[in-house]
Amino acid sequence: ILKINPSTSISAEHVTQFFTLWMLLHEVHLDELSEDDILWKHSVSGHYSAASAYKAQFLGLVLSPMDKMV
Repeated sequence: ILKINPSTSISAEHVTQFFTLWMLLHEVHLDELSEDDILWKHSVSGHYSAASAYKAQFLGLVLSPMDKMV
């Protein structure tokens, strides 16, 4: 909150979202003795690769036969 630009307009929706996030994160407790475990969901192995990141850009893409229609 301290880094919010004072000239930025803040709506009631912004405040609501902030407090909702605050309440959700308030219940999160981190264990300093546990190692992080990061899995990349866009590959079968769970490991990040440039190729899997490139393919992830096109997830949900709808192909159209526009070249044949013109």
